[in-house]
Amino acid sequence: MISAISAECGLEGFYIHPRSIKTEQFVEFVKELAEKNKGAPFSLFLDNLTVHKAKESKALFEQLNITEIFNVPYCPQFNGIESYFSLVKA
Repeated sequence: MISAISAECGLEGFYIHPRSIKTEQFVEFVKELAEKNKGAPFSLFLDNLTVHKAKESKALFEQLNITEIFNVPYCPQFNGIESYFSLVKA
């Protein structure tokens, strides 16, 4: 699953994939988030998934003026999105 939440809107968007998320899928999701934000800069709170640190992702973050904030490794309890994941996994 790939998803995004915000303080203003709650769940911003999500996709459920049958397999692991690939970089291409993540990049497309980020582009859609940027479009929803009408080009305004924003921040993404990310875990340490490989696609979050891929060259393509980092280039997109720079291009779209997105600030990436990485969670402490192995600390999902600090990631607010986990509450949504627990609903899907149930």
